Amino acid sequence: YEVNDSDCIDENPGEKPGEKPEKKVFKEFIDELVVNYEDEMSGEKQVVQKMKELWVYFAKGLGVSDRRLKELLKVNRLAEYRSIVQMIMSEL
Repeated sequence: YEVNDSDCIDENPGEKPGEKPEKKVFKEFIDELVVNYEDEMSGEKQVVQKMKELWVYFAKGLGVSDRRLKELLKVNRLAEYRSIVQMIMSEL
């Protein structure tokens, strides 16, 4: 029996080439937190504030630059938050 590429199952569907699985899982985790906080809290400012508090903790473990963390801590809107998080994730 000969194995070819079409017989192989993609173990990580949707994963970008070169993207670390841990990074993908972390991104899904923080995205899910935002969605759940939006459901539970009244107003995007509260959601953003909660996520900023968590990012102070995450930044140390992930090695996020002080510059990016400061940018994140200045945001007040979810759109701004998502933009900065996208930049942070691309730099990890």
